[in-house]
Amino acid sequence: KDSGKYIMFVNDVDNENIKIYATVSTNLINWNVANDGNAILTSKHFEHTSWASKAKDGITPQSALLTDVLKHNGKWYLIMNGYNKNHKRNIGIVTTQNLIYGPYNIPKEPVIKEGAKYSFDEDGVFYGKVIKDSNTFKMFYDCINRNKIEVIAMATSNDLITWKKYENNPVIEDHLGWRSRPYCSEPAFVNKEGKNIMILIGGSKNFKLGWYHHYISGKMYK
Repeated sequence: KDSGKYIMFVNDVDNENIKIYATVSTNLINWNVANDGNAILTSKHFEHTSWASKAKDGITPQSALLTDVLKHNGKWYLIMNGYNKNHKRNIGIVTTQNLIYGPYNIPKEPVIKEGAKYSFDEDGVFYGKVIKDSNTFKMFYDCINRNKIEVIAMATSNDLITWKKYENNPVIEDHLGWRSRPYCSEPAFVNKEGKNIMILIGGSKNFKLGWYHHYISGKMYK
């Protein structure tokens, strides 16, 4: 919420060509397009960066993907992720005083990048969500390794600009039951209630799928 209006951001995905639009509302029911219907962030905004502006193929123009927004000391921080030149996702933070019209301060380098070879985050980091815990900011984010297995890690910061990965990462790595097919671990929502931090995580269950299940039983489980 900013200046009495609610702002909702939309990641518009046309194949791999991502652009970011905004809509505004005063009552959370009726929404109107912002910025005359034009995208507020496009691939051109990220052309000077090392962590965004192109899709994974390294060719298709693409804005970084927006996953979280928060305000601190009168400034807005946009948590985003994009692909670097090695086709691996990195997390960057864009700052602005005005969410709709900018200008946007887009750093050249990411705040969190992929890990070392053979690590749990070797193939990329993305989908960051940030909360303030006492005087420390904590970011929970998705990581992926070379086998496409995803886990959740955490990083901390005192200023939302410089981030340090938690030394005991990953913080969530078990894949049982509803996360038995470990190809999705996005932290969709993070909140703090009292001393407890709550994380809403997307997951996928590993059902037995095959010739029998598809064609004999006629069922498809999700």
